[in-house]
Amino acid sequence: MRFLYSVIRFVPDPVRGEFINIGIIVGVVTNADDPNMGNIWKFRLTEDWGRAARVDEYSLLPATQEYLKDELPAILTKWNEDGKGDFERLRGDWRNLVQVRALLPSTGASTDEVLDSLMEIFVD
Repeated sequence: MRFLYSVIRFVPDPVRGEFINIGIIVGVVTNADDPNMGNIWKFRLTEDWGRAARVDEYSLLPATQEYLKDELPAILTKWNEDGKGDFERLRGDWRNLVQVRALLPSTGASTDEVLDSLMEIFVD
């Protein structure tokens, strides 16, 4: 199956440009003509926030974790209900403390398999 994915980054000080990868968003491509339409989106966040905490000199991580745990499921649920993901808007909205990289293609047998693999490569 074809998937699209993005890496979620924690950027405690955008001026310095340091970041820690903290999660992955994956969408199953169900419409090859328009990769934003009909996808089924899922995400996973790191279970070990220690690396992010070490670069968080302003103590922004706890609020960031709460925001992600509250907002990201709601955003992806809406995308799944609408059958359309507005990924570029998300990238625009999340360009400071939390950033998402541009969507890239991946392949795999299932969303969970792709999430496992990408978490191992980029986050863990």
